[in-house]
Amino acid sequence: IQTTEDGSTTIWLKDMDEHYHSVKGALTEANHIYRDAAFKHRHKGEMLRLLEIGFGTGLNTVVTAMEAYEGRPVHYISLEKYPLDSEVLAEMHYDAVISAELWQSIHQAEWNKAVQITPYFTLEKRCADFLTDELPHGIDVVYFDAFAANRPVFKSPPALSARLPTIAGLTVAPKSPANAKNANIAVPPIGHFCEDMLIDPGHIIPTVIPQRA
Repeated sequence: IQTTEDGSTTIWLKDMDEHYHSVKGALTEANHIYRDAAFKHRHKGEMLRLLEIGFGTGLNTVVTAMEAYEGRPVHYISLEKYPLDSEVLAEMHYDAVISAELWQSIHQAEWNKAVQITPYFTLEKRCADFLTDELPHGIDVVYFDAFAANRPVFKSPPALSARLPTIAGLTVAPKSPANAKNANIAVPPIGHFCEDMLIDPGHIIPTVIPQRA
């Protein structure tokens, strides 16, 4: 576990040399890239169905749940092939920087079942592999980190570009244009990315639309 530049923590996988979040700020990434640029950008007031590829620490889930209220309801589906141990999650200390009540409720929620966390936020944590398992339908927004997208598994069938077109009308927030390119996602030429993560509020953050087959 490492502390990022905004004081929030992330996980570093030494054997892959990968971080779960931007080293510029884990909480900043969750708020700026996913909550603001994807969720708030897309939500129009009706029930929104959101798919997260990689539940990870649950940080994106909590910051999104904090924005769900009457007039902005959310059905949140998160896929995770390798759920983290509760001992590791406890060492993240996210309950000090986000809603401790939501943090606890979200991590105590049963897997592979729809659980109503609040009157306006329903969560489905699914233990699944997005490359091989069936994806849910009727999705409006996808949170996709393109985690370790330079690894061979992303470049072999079924590639992400062959999976996401089965979900109509979606907006994707990627980790970086380089990772998005490796995972075969088209990034519109707007906005500006830092090498690691766009967290400069002075620039527009693009939405990312998967290439259609």
